[in-house]
Parts: sequence; C-alpha cells; structure tokens
Amino acid sequence: MTKNFNLNDVAAIHGNETEQNLFGYLCWYSVSEGLYNREQIRDSLHKSGLADSFMPKRIRPADAFRRATKLIEKNSQMEDEKTGIVDQYLIRHVTSSNTITQRNIVRERRDSQGRSLHYNSSAGILVFNKDNEDFLIEQTENDHVRDLAEFAKSQYEIFLNHHNGGAIRNMTLNILKQMAPLPVRPSGGIYFVPVKYEEMLKKVVEFLKYLETSGGNGGEGFMVPLINTEDNKDMLRSKIDAHLQTTLERCQALMSNNKEIPKNIIKEQIDDAKRIIGDFKDYRSLVTGAVDSMEDKIEAIRQQVQTLLIDKLK
Repeated sequence: MTKNFNLNDVAAIHGNETEQNLFGYLCWYSVSEGLYNREQIRDSLHKSGLADSFMPKRIRPADAFRRATKLIEKNSQMEDEKTGIVDQYLIRHVTSSNTITQRNIVRERRDSQGRSLHYNSSAGILVFNKDNEDFLIEQTENDHVRDLAEFAKSQYEIFLNHHNGGAIRNMTLNILKQMAPLPVRPSGGIYFVPVKYEEMLKKVVEFLKYLETSGGNGGEGFMVPLINTEDNKDMLRSKIDAHLQTTLERCQALMSNNKEIPKNIIKEQIDDAKRIIGDFKDYRSLVTGAVDSMEDKIEAIRQQVQTLLIDKLK
C-alpha cells in the first residue's frame, strides 16, 4: 500500500547542503480565475524564457460568440414589482451553416404564480458571420433586449483575445509534462521533477509570477529542492510504482469498457501512457531496487497501448 504523501516528511535542501546532494524538486502551482490577454501571456512567456510554442491555441471566434451570448442568461430576469410579472431572457441556438451561426434571445413572460403569459422566440436575433468574424445584432424587440445584445457583443470582443484560468492551468500542465513530472499525491497538484529539468522548471515559476489578469491577480509557482536521502528515494520508488499502476489500470479500463468511447478520450490516454513510458528513463537512474517490477508494468502498459491502437482506434 502507498502511504499518504506529507510534505513535512520529505527532506529538503537547507542553506548548508551541497548542490551535489540535490536530485529533484517538489513543485506545485496555482492560477487565479479571470481573463488573461493573449498578448500578456505571450509577453510572460518571453520574459521567462519559454517558447511561443507553449501558447494556448487561438480562440475560435465561433466559440467566443457562443460564450458571449450565453452570458445573457446570467442576471437577465426582470420583475415588475406592481404586477409581479417576470420576464426571463434565454439564449437558444437557431441555425448554423458554412457562413453563419444564429442564436436568438428568447423572452419568456410569467405571472407571480409562475404561469406562462407570453413567449417570444425572437426577442433578439444575434448572428455570427463566419466569413468576416463579425457579431451582428439583427433584431431586438425593445431597449432592454438591445442592451443585452450590446453587452454580449462587447464580451465577444473580450473573449476573442482572452483565455480563462482553466486554459492557463492546462497550458502550465502541458509545459510541466515536458519535464517527466511524477504525481506525489493521489489527488494531484504536487509533482516531483528530476533535477535535470531544473532550469525549465525555474522558467515555469517565473512565467507564473509574470502572469496577470485584468483584475491584477495571476499565478504562482513553487519548487522545493529535495536532497538524495534513502527516505526520499523510498518516496520516489513508491510514487513511481503507484503512477505506473494507475496508468496501467486506466488503459485496462478503456479496453474492458464496451460502451462507445470518444476517440479523442482514447487518444489522450494513449498519448499520456506513451509519455509516461518515455519519462521512466529519467527515473531509472534515480531509484534502486524494485526496478524489475516497474519494468514489468512498463511492458504491460506498452502492450495495452498497442491493443488500444488496434482495437479502439482502428
């Protein structure tokens, strides 16, 4: 059984330790919620010395249109205090073609007992022109609906050039995956990175420090150096074995699942398994003992990957 990870149990380097005893880092990071401008992200990469290739993919204008119009449904309920009549505004997809996507603002009117009095399926007509990527307001039934539509249009311009916190967390994890990261907690969030990736890990910490959202918050990263002790090696062996076992079980679960699984999910698991197999070469020299059983797991994972490629992605 793998014992629970406790940061207080590991031996970190102190000021009087020699760097020769260093064999890796524990690292973790956090990214605030908010909107991150693409150019600011690029600037943070440059300042930290990381490549542009780590930039998140360009935001699809159609996705920005969908996100912006969906915001209309938030806090879009109006109530007449005298009559108790409530107008609720919703967004509904109408049509999509090679040239346009249309979404309508729908107004649903109800009385104080919740009974429907009126329903206008085209209180506002919003169109995304795919050719020139324009957000068009083609129809609104009144000033309030016009304000909702104009708000969505302004948010479209923001969403075109800004990523949310989730996209930055995924981006950071993708950079971290270049450094053979080893999860040291079952719930994730803390990783061991071999000392050979020290410089790149420092760049990630710097990148997070430079990040800012429109509200001023951003990210932060930490790296705690570990010295080469038997306890730390025991911890590393345990976590490597657990990581390989988890990877093997995930591959086996995909194979035994008779339901239709999206191919992108299968491909993602295959790519992760291949990366983990490749990462093992960075750990073979760091641990002694139990290597044979780890090699057996590596071979089992390799076989599962081949079977997934043949049976699930054919």
